[in-house]
Amino acid sequence: MGYFYHGVADGVDEESLDHVIEVLKSGKLKARQELWEEYCHRDSKQDFNHVCLYKKNPEYDYHGEKALSNSARGGWIDHCFLFIISPDIDAEKTSSQYTNLVDEWRSHGSIPFDKVVGIGLPLDNIEEFKIEFPELAQEEYQQKLDLIVDFAKNMGWTIENSDEVDFCDKLDKKLDDQKSL
Repeated sequence: MGYFYHGVADGVDEESLDHVIEVLKSGKLKARQELWEEYCHRDSKQDFNHVCLYKKNPEYDYHGEKALSNSARGGWIDHCFLFIISPDIDAEKTSSQYTNLVDEWRSHGSIPFDKVVGIGLPLDNIEEFKIEFPELAQEEYQQKLDLIVDFAKNMGWTIENSDEVDFCDKLDKKLDDQKSL
């Protein structure tokens, strides 16, 4: 069946943690239209009433040398902070007219948290960051990371390491197996 994935931050610095926390505070994954109006304080004439999503394209080889360069997975999922979303949302594959990404989907409107089943955290990169930049990864950094993890646990979401190789494939199988029990 395959789950949807929505990346929200591709770094592990404090700014990335702040961005994830802002999403958590909002209570939903906001459509681009809503974000545009919220941050730019103006109406847009374009149709951005969607959230960009990744869903595995079974016809695409993700293991080639340049495979992830035209993939939503390569830019927003692997090694990123992300949300894992139930496959029972209203979404459709994005046509090549709108994107060059082989695995981009779009929701219709914002996605409420009752459709989120998990969160992905780049746990390996976070640990490397803490070692490499201890002056940046101090107590406040850990408190923010703990806030994210505690929020996910309180929501009953699975917490996955987005640094694990092919974690989406493994997670899709695990979640599908759990659903069939």
